[in-house]
Amino acid sequence: MEGDDDYDHPQQDLVYSPTLVPGRGANLMEFENQLLGCDCLDEEVCLSSTSCQTAHVCQLNYTSNRILIEEKWDSAGIVECNTQCHCSVQRCFNRLVQFGPRKNLEIFICGPQKGYGLRSQDFIPKGAFICEYAGEVIGLDEAKCRFKSLYAERKMNYIFVLREVISLSESTSVIETIVDPSLIGNIGRYINHSCDPNSGIVPVRIDTPIPRLGIFAKKNILPGEEITYDYSGGGLPSQPHKASAYERKPCYCGAKSCVGYLPFDSSLL
Repeated sequence: MEGDDDYDHPQQDLVYSPTLVPGRGANLMEFENQLLGCDCLDEEVCLSSTSCQTAHVCQLNYTSNRILIEEKWDSAGIVECNTQCHCSVQRCFNRLVQFGPRKNLEIFICGPQKGYGLRSQDFIPKGAFICEYAGEVIGLDEAKCRFKSLYAERKMNYIFVLREVISLSESTSVIETIVDPSLIGNIGRYINHSCDPNSGIVPVRIDTPIPRLGIFAKKNILPGEEITYDYSGGGLPSQPHKASAYERKPCYCGAKSCVGYLPFDSSLL
């Protein structure tokens, strides 16, 4: 399911994609597998129905005005109702990311050190959905190859490694999803890092098992204020490894808590 996305890239050599697409090394079966839907009646609001299996298993994700529930920042992620669900597309509270990014987002020049950035012409309340971080889903070997090339050419690295810790009875496993919007992606690729960010990433599953990287406001964001998030995935179950200062690029976020360097995932080496 693709929402309404009218944005585009300022660079002509980039391909705009509103959501994730399979790249080299991706598991194509995961793009084809369809998650089950609920049996709620069309006029029902899913999360008010005790018979809704989606609501029972996944619990409450959003408030009635579609604001992220605070507890979801530290959860295993979100499962929204999908194309197989019988609930009302417009009235069900469990549908948000699938509708696409917020309106009136704006790509702008932050300066020679940071390049492009993203801001909103409108006020964004805490917990509101902003946009996805969309791009190619690639395998680890492909990610390492791309990162090596980017690092050698001193180009910006957009590769994001999402790690989800899944607990099954007495054991745990880590699911990695690697997204690269370097050549194919959406407006989310222009969001800069901050050591004190005003937004963060929450994994959201809709039609397939592949998590979409939903970017939500962690605090109120004023009109014209730059939208930022922590590139290390701060708040997600597992943090990327640290690397030496030699391997890392300087951070220009300007926050009082700035650590001086951009986050770095050494698993890509």
